Amino acid sequence: RCASVGRGPRETTMLGGADEPTEAASESAPLLSQPRKPTDGNATPADPSPGGGEPGGQEGVGKTIDDHIPTWKVLIGAAYMCAMGVCGIVLTAIGSTLDDLAKNCGTTSLAVSTVFVARGAGAITGALSSSKLYSWFHGNHVMIVTLLWIAVVLMTLPFCTTVWFLHVLFAALGFGTAVTDTGCQIMTRKAHGKTAGPWLGGNTVSFGIAG
Repeated sequence: RCASVGRGPRETTMLGGADEPTEAASESAPLLSQPRKPTDGNATPADPSPGGGEPGGQEGVGKTIDDHIPTWKVLIGAAYMCAMGVCGIVLTAIGSTLDDLAKNCGTTSLAVSTVFVARGAGAITGALSSSKLYSWFHGNHVMIVTLLWIAVVLMTLPFCTTVWFLHVLFAALGFGTAVTDTGCQIMTRKAHGKTAGPWLGGNTVSFGIAG
């Protein structure tokens, strides 16, 4: 009691014991200077790679990188590319067989060259109506109907004997191919989402090779 009289706080602390200054200094020291807690000998370091570490950490990143494309996406992507190929085949077929179609109608290919204008008008109509068709009905169902439509029109062409009906058939082909073409791109984007880029390019390549 007498030793603490007339002395400052620091001296009082020093007389209080040898452990008190050490504890005060350790509390005021930066956190980085404190020793790290010992880890278990069986513990493994965290995996620095994306998606590594504990099972609950960054699980989404690991799935995005490591998982494969689902089989149904591959199959439906291939189906859309085949549908685009049908559009390319139709475009080539009606041009290469125009002479024979004109003979069936009793005229020349030059006289019925306006059928391509009719086809263009049908394609414009199909492209404009595609947005409504694919919003009103299921996209794959619309494509099935239009592909059947194209098949029926192609089978009807050899039996056409009048010029006006030939124009109607060409306009019908333009409508069907435009709806199918637009639908392939729309449905590919819906099926593959952010990874649809290569599949959209595959549709275009399929159309070009078939045509």
